[in-house]
Amino acid sequence: MPKLKRIAAGCVLVPFVLIASCAGKMAVDARMYNLPGEVLTSKAVPTQSLGSAMQVAEALDSYVQPRFEILRDRNFGAFRVVFRLHAGIVQLKVDTPEEQKAIANVNAANRDYAISLLHCAPKPKPAYYTGKPRLEMLYFNRESVASPWEHPSYGTGKRAAEAHQLNFERFEEKAIRALPLLMQGKEVRAGDESWEVLMRPVLASKQECLSCHATARTGDTLGVMVYSVGKQKLGGAIVGMR
Repeated sequence: MPKLKRIAAGCVLVPFVLIASCAGKMAVDARMYNLPGEVLTSKAVPTQSLGSAMQVAEALDSYVQPRFEILRDRNFGAFRVVFRLHAGIVQLKVDTPEEQKAIANVNAANRDYAISLLHCAPKPKPAYYTGKPRLEMLYFNRESVASPWEHPSYGTGKRAAEAHQLNFERFEEKAIRALPLLMQGKEVRAGDESWEVLMRPVLASKQECLSCHATARTGDTLGVMVYSVGKQKLGGAIVGMR
């Protein structure tokens, strides 16, 4: 009888143990991936006038690309941009003096901008991306628009693109067509009458990057950052999605 009681007590306690374990994992992840700074916001004084949409795109890339160098555990630096497991979405936060300067110049330019990621390098299963290239919008101006269920046909990224006359599907098609060059590590520029688009590969620069992309080699393209910047200046300061 005591044995049966212990078994019954264990069955009752198991769900509580699992919940506590999950909550603990979420708390640890949240602390580990809670980065300093504010999302795409800078208190620094602008030091350079970015007179064209492409200059804004280049400045954004000068901020984003170095963040892929910062690795945690064995995880690829992309977790600095978006982390979908327990910690949710880790935001592009402005921390160092160099980042402060770059984003101050970007926001002083007063142009709409979208930061997207072209998934194009397969990872071992289970994985978020398994094969078919696709473009995912991560940020529009200063607001995160990515989500675990994001898809080009719906979601906050899609709505932001439609509200600002950004033809997201068209640029996704251009990015996919440009993959042969992008996979060689080359940048590609595109655009239309309203937007300039800069596509720059994210390269495997460290051995740690290959812990996830096991079939890749140092120097291979692991993804492509895509920056879409409005050609028309805004009337006032950028305040996120309007």
